[in-house]
Amino acid sequence: MVVSFSLKNIGAIDGAEVVQLYSAKPLSCVSRANKELKAFKKVFLRAGEEKEIGITIPYSDLAYYNPVLRDWVVETGEYLLHIASSSRDIRLTLSFNAEDEMPYTIKQISEGMIG
Repeated sequence: MVVSFSLKNIGAIDGAEVVQLYSAKPLSCVSRANKELKAFKKVFLRAGEEKEIGITIPYSDLAYYNPVLRDWVVETGEYLLHIASSSRDIRLTLSFNAEDEMPYTIKQISEGMIG
Protein backbone atom coordinates (compact mmCIF):
# COMPACT_ATOMS: atom_id res chain seq x y z
CA MET A 1 0.00 0.00 0.00
CA VAL A 2 1.12 3.58 -0.62
CA VAL A 3 0.59 6.31 1.96
CA SER A 4 0.51 9.75 0.30
CA PHE A 5 0.59 13.17 1.94
CA SER A 6 1.83 16.73 1.34
CA LEU A 7 5.00 18.04 2.97
CA LYS A 8 5.89 21.73 2.97
CA ASN A 9 9.01 23.61 4.05
CA ILE A 10 7.59 26.65 5.83
CA GLY A 11 11.08 27.95 6.68
CA ALA A 12 13.15 30.62 4.97
CA ILE A 13 16.02 28.30 4.00
CA ASP A 14 16.33 25.02 2.10
CA GLY A 15 16.22 21.92 4.25
CA ALA A 16 15.53 18.23 4.62
CA GLU A 17 13.11 16.15 6.67
CA VAL A 18 13.27 12.46 7.47
CA VAL A 19 9.62 11.44 7.31
CA GLN A 20 8.87 8.35 9.37
CA LEU A 21 5.92 5.97 9.03
CA TYR A 22 4.76 4.08 12.11
CA SER A 23 1.98 1.50 12.39
CA ALA A 24 -0.16 0.70 15.42
CA LYS A 25 -2.78 -1.98 16.10
CA PRO A 26 -4.99 -0.61 18.90
CA LEU A 27 -6.76 -3.94 19.52
CA SER A 28 -4.46 -6.91 19.02
CA CYS A 29 -4.55 -10.51 20.21
CA VAL A 30 -0.82 -10.25 21.00
CA SER A 31 1.24 -7.69 22.86
CA ARG A 32 2.65 -5.16 20.39
CA ALA A 33 4.47 -1.86 20.64
CA ASN A 34 2.34 1.31 20.62
CA LYS A 35 4.18 2.43 17.47
CA GLU A 36 6.23 0.23 15.13
CA LEU A 37 8.56 1.99 12.67
CA LYS A 38 7.78 0.57 9.22
CA ALA A 39 9.42 2.98 6.75
CA PHE A 40 11.18 6.29 6.42
CA LYS A 41 12.19 8.63 3.64
CA LYS A 42 14.52 11.63 3.51
CA VAL A 43 12.98 14.52 1.59
CA PHE A 44 14.81 17.67 0.46
CA LEU A 45 12.72 20.83 0.10
CA ARG A 46 13.61 24.34 -0.97
CA ALA A 47 12.34 27.22 1.18
CA GLY A 48 8.57 27.43 0.71
CA GLU A 49 8.45 24.30 -1.46
CA GLU A 50 5.65 21.75 -1.08
CA LYS A 51 5.83 18.17 -2.36
CA GLU A 52 3.45 15.25 -2.54
CA ILE A 53 5.22 12.35 -0.81
CA GLY A 54 4.43 8.66 -1.18
CA ILE A 55 5.78 5.98 1.14
CA THR A 56 5.21 2.35 0.24
CA ILE A 57 4.56 -0.16 2.99
CA PRO A 58 4.00 -3.79 2.03
CA TYR A 59 0.90 -5.32 3.60
CA SER A 60 3.15 -8.05 5.01
CA ASP A 61 4.95 -5.43 7.16
CA LEU A 62 1.87 -5.37 9.39
CA ALA A 63 2.37 -9.02 10.33
CA TYR A 64 3.62 -10.51 13.57
CA TYR A 65 5.26 -13.91 14.00
CA ASN A 66 2.94 -16.55 15.44
CA PRO A 67 5.09 -19.28 17.06
CA VAL A 68 2.18 -21.74 17.21
CA LEU A 69 1.69 -21.56 13.44
CA ARG A 70 5.37 -20.94 12.73
CA ASP A 71 4.27 -18.26 10.30
CA TRP A 72 3.71 -14.51 9.93
CA VAL A 73 0.12 -13.34 10.43
CA VAL A 74 -1.66 -10.05 9.65
CA GLU A 75 -4.55 -9.54 12.04
CA THR A 76 -7.83 -8.20 10.73
CA GLY A 77 -9.29 -5.01 12.15
CA GLU A 78 -8.29 -1.38 12.56
CA TYR A 79 -4.71 -0.18 12.07
CA LEU A 80 -3.34 3.31 12.53
CA LEU A 81 -0.57 4.75 10.39
CA HIS A 82 1.34 7.69 11.85
CA ILE A 83 3.34 10.10 9.70
CA ALA A 84 5.98 11.64 11.94
CA SER A 85 9.14 13.63 12.26
CA SER A 86 10.06 11.34 15.20
CA SER A 87 8.24 8.82 17.38
CA ARG A 88 7.35 11.69 19.73
CA ASP A 89 6.33 14.13 17.00
CA ILE A 90 3.34 12.64 15.15
CA ARG A 91 2.11 15.01 12.43
CA LEU A 92 -0.66 12.99 10.77
CA THR A 93 -2.62 9.85 11.66
CA LEU A 94 -4.57 7.74 9.17
CA SER A 95 -6.68 4.69 9.96
CA PHE A 96 -7.73 1.73 7.84
CA ASN A 97 -9.21 -1.73 8.30
CA ALA A 98 -7.49 -4.93 7.28
CA GLU A 99 -10.40 -7.13 6.31
CA ASP A 100 -8.82 -10.15 4.68
CA GLU A 101 -9.55 -13.46 6.34
CA MET A 102 -6.86 -14.71 8.65
CA PRO A 103 -5.46 -18.03 7.41
CA TYR A 104 -6.51 -19.84 10.58
CA THR A 105 -8.71 -19.73 13.65
CA ILE A 106 -7.27 -19.92 17.16
CA LYS A 107 -9.31 -21.77 19.75
CA GLN A 108 -8.67 -21.86 23.51
CA ILE A 109 -8.39 -25.42 24.79
CA SER A 110 -7.68 -25.74 28.49
CA GLU A 111 -4.47 -23.85 29.21
CA GLY A 112 -2.97 -23.99 25.71
CA MET A 113 -3.61 -22.43 22.33
CA ILE A 114 -3.88 -24.36 19.10
CA GLY A 115 -4.04 -23.14 15.51
